[in-house]
Amino acid sequence: MILLAVTANAQIVNIESARMQSDTVGWKGSAQMGFSYTKNTNKVLDFTTGAHLQYKSKKDLYLVLGNSELLKNGGSSLINNSFLHLRYNHKFTPRMRWEWFSQLQNNAVTGIEFRFLAGTGPRFKLTEGNAFRSYLGIAAMYEDERDKAALLGSPSIHHRDARGNLYYSFSWKPEEGTELISTLFLQPKLFDIADYRVLEQFSFRIKPGQHFSARFDVNYLFDTHPAPAQPTTNFRVGTGIGYEL
Repeated sequence: MILLAVTANAQIVNIESARMQSDTVGWKGSAQMGFSYTKNTNKVLDFTTGAHLQYKSKKDLYLVLGNSELLKNGGSSLINNSFLHLRYNHKFTPRMRWEWFSQLQNNAVTGIEFRFLAGTGPRFKLTEGNAFRSYLGIAAMYEDERDKAALLGSPSIHHRDARGNLYYSFSWKPEEGTELISTLFLQPKLFDIADYRVLEQFSFRIKPGQHFSARFDVNYLFDTHPAPAQPTTNFRVGTGIGYEL
């Protein structure tokens, strides 16, 4: 079953909020889709879709995450973004895993025509409990990005960079069916730390039943070197409902 969801529109994809916490092995997944059409002085089409699949064994975790959003006003695309994220991690100790990840992405709002990245690094479990868990991740990644030009008719700007990818994340479950997740990312360009991105993502979830859930998200992004003609700061608030298998 698929229900409406409002997705985040950010330059950095928060995988922490997408992890399905489970102490049992096996498959877990979810799917969302939304559609709306408005006709008055203009024709506005809004379509969103997303899917998440995860497999967990005693020492390994495989994760596939995809999302697409299109908002058109007449013949113009106001929002057009999509991504596909693949991740694998292996548990070496109860407190440390090693992760490998890769991602494809485009985002018209932040001026990204195409982005490919791949990276690896350790992930540490700092605290663990029934109500509160926290993690620290340190990785290096290669990023191949093509940005839209500032002026129409000018060639795209192509970057090939090595970046760090550091994050601190925690989840808090004050009671059954309620969860708060916060993740702070820092992505500095290696050998040029004046070029960096900071992202804070906050997600509040309520799950009144076994399959249905509702969420409220806040995303704040600061980029010292955004795509041409794009602001250094992006902010978005979203909410939605979903269905989990």
